[in-house]
Amino acid sequence: MAGGRERVDRATSRITFRTTTVPKKLFSANRGFVTVNDGPAMVSQLARYLTRCEARHRASDSEIPGRQDNAAQRAAMGMGSH
Repeated sequence: MAGGRERVDRATSRITFRTTTVPKKLFSANRGFVTVNDGPAMVSQLARYLTRCEARHRASDSEIPGRQDNAAQRAAMGMGSH
């Protein structure tokens, strides 16, 4: 063994080894952090997703009578869409 737990990639059958044997710990009440391989790529994807969600939210505000005026007032006062 190469100093860790053996892992097998099912697609390629390639064997790799985990570099740590410390088990992961889970947090209660959905609190914690995220570990990713490529942080900048993940943040970029998250930003695109949130931008699309915000655009959909603004579109739904304009479809409801009276909501467009409230959204315009919030924007004029610098309060944004929240």
